[in-house]
Amino acid sequence: MTGMKQTLSDLLGNVELLKENIKKHCITVAKILPSGVTPKTSVVSLPLVDSTLDYLNDLMDKDDDKFVDLKDQIRTIHQELTFLQFFATCIEVEKYPELEEIFIRIRYIAYEVEYIINSFAPVWYLTLRLPQVIEKIQHVKTQLQEKKIHDDVMQKNTEYRSQQVSLQAQRPDRIIGLEDVENEIKKKTLRRKK
Repeated sequence: MTGMKQTLSDLLGNVELLKENIKKHCITVAKILPSGVTPKTSVVSLPLVDSTLDYLNDLMDKDDDKFVDLKDQIRTIHQELTFLQFFATCIEVEKYPELEEIFIRIRYIAYEVEYIINSFAPVWYLTLRLPQVIEKIQHVKTQLQEKKIHDDVMQKNTEYRSQQVSLQAQRPDRIIGLEDVENEIKKKTLRRKK
């Protein structure tokens, strides 16, 4: 029996050592290979981001035991990727060709999120990796804001919203089908005043 205890003790020690090595590796790789190291392509569409956002949305709606502790981080990643996707769809690529690399990084981050979450990694590994992904997303947001394109996008967003408000202002205030009810209420109100 003592030999079995010793073997289990050695195994647990090796597992802890392996965990520490994996943590060190994750931190080292994140520092050495930032998400900016991606191949150049001429494609600027972001369908991978769309599918990743849908997948994250499904994860947030599920009651999966594996992701209970990670829901806040998943929600943060979803919000940040949604912002980047909105930002990317509002930009005229021809006007800002230097953003091609940033679009590639956005796709790379979406791929990384999907890969990390779909892996069979333990929760402690996900707890370590997801904050690193959030940090990468925030770095991309910072780069976009540094390029001062943020103002152009927000101006387009403001113009779009003002168009929507003007369209709403053109609609009649009355709801169709309730004219009879409105007239009846007016009559009752006028009778009470007399």
